[in-house]
Amino acid sequence: MALSSSGCRVTPVSDTMPEQFTLSLVTSTTTQQFTYFHLDADDTLHFAGGRDAFMRNGKPLLKITAAQRQALWDLIIKHNLHNADGEFFPSAERVKYEFTLGGGGVLSLDRKYSAADEDVPGLADLQQHLMALRSSVKLDSPLPGPD
Repeated sequence: MALSSSGCRVTPVSDTMPEQFTLSLVTSTTTQQFTYFHLDADDTLHFAGGRDAFMRNGKPLLKITAAQRQALWDLIIKHNLHNADGEFFPSAERVKYEFTLGGGGVLSLDRKYSAADEDVPGLADLQQHLMALRSSVKLDSPLPGPD
């Protein structure tokens, strides 16, 4: 067993995707730019930027598909984000991350940690993946018409 950054014993969890999971990713850059993504257990992805991200006040963005959910899980497993440890107060040169993973009732899957820059490899890839999902919604949205 490993010790997490909180000092609690952590049992590494299986790579098998649970029936449901939640995740949150907050990023803050050293230039005070913030993003917030939250995936609910019902597969609704929420997003906020700026002050709303800082306040964790995301708005529903889209309901992800089973394939998109699997792709998120595959990324979590690929980078071992479900077993990673972070720091209480990471010192960042560029970006800080706060990552939370909920296991839908699988207590060993519940994880929460902070990291800076590349301390936990894969968090930047997760952010890019979530930003791509956000962009796909923007691209698929109809353009506003004249008032």
